[in-house]
Amino acid sequence: LNLRKGVDILIDIIKKSPDYFHFDITSDGPLKSQIQKLALSYPSCHYHGYVSSAKIQNLYKQADVLILPSRGEGFPLVILDALSHGLCIVDSSDIRLGLPKYIEYTSKSCDADEYIGLLTEVYKIKRTCDFGEVKKRIFKYCNNKLSEKVVFPKLRDQLFAVEKN
Repeated sequence: LNLRKGVDILIDIIKKSPDYFHFDITSDGPLKSQIQKLALSYPSCHYHGYVSSAKIQNLYKQADVLILPSRGEGFPLVILDALSHGLCIVDSSDIRLGLPKYIEYTSKSCDADEYIGLLTEVYKIKRTCDFGEVKKRIFKYCNNKLSEKVVFPKLRDQLFAVEKN
């Protein structure tokens, strides 16, 4: 929970969001006390602190979206976890992965209002179609494009191709 991870943006998003949006925040860090205060003031915000793997898996199962307003990341593994649970991703252009539009919604400006617009887009999809099917489609994409059965052989081939040169 720090500025590089965009926690300040997340705080603004929560403060400006409609009451029907629900936020679960995990982790720890320098901005923990701000998140704890926010959770006390906004009933739609729940701070869980650092959680076990089992607890995070349960949170993923209950969620529709992973919000990642980071200003910089390597490759955020949390995205793979979220995709494996069929979650849509709302992220910043700084960490955009270029996933299909039905999966990844990217903020260009890192403005809280733009994030809320993207979250509202996902919310409307959830309300107007079978969101369970959307989640299954995301899971299928993850399984077909990002699983270890696909990624590891490609990585192996690239590594051995480099050694041959």
